[in-house]
Amino acid sequence: MLSEAQSKLISLKARAMALQNRLTDLEQQRNNGIIDEGRFALLAGHLDQQRIAILMELQQATAGKDPAFDSVVNSALEKAPDEQVGAGLAKVADEKGLGTEIKEGIKEHRGAIISTIIDVGLGLLGKAAGAG
Repeated sequence: MLSEAQSKLISLKARAMALQNRLTDLEQQRNNGIIDEGRFALLAGHLDQQRIAILMELQQATAGKDPAFDSVVNSALEKAPDEQVGAGLAKVADEKGLGTEIKEGIKEHRGAIISTIIDVGLGLLGKAAGAG
């Protein structure tokens, strides 16, 4: 049975995946000339607000569970480069013995780093539930 925190993270992951899909669609529309740069910037700004909201909810749901993970989430909130966030995430996943699927997901996140952060959060919560 899923904990309340795990259920919250699954919901956040769904939102993050939808957000990434919308951003990809917007980029394609811009590249195909369907929307101009100004409209793209406006819409991308709205998506960025949603990205920040997702990360803040993730931060609240996992706060204090793991200081290293908290640091990764904070880096993502501060808009650190995906490579830097991914490196911190890989270190957390490795130190906590999370599955190779998660580690591979970190390497191949392809712009969906928020979903991968949430996957690691779910892994940490699952380990905590198993230990408790």
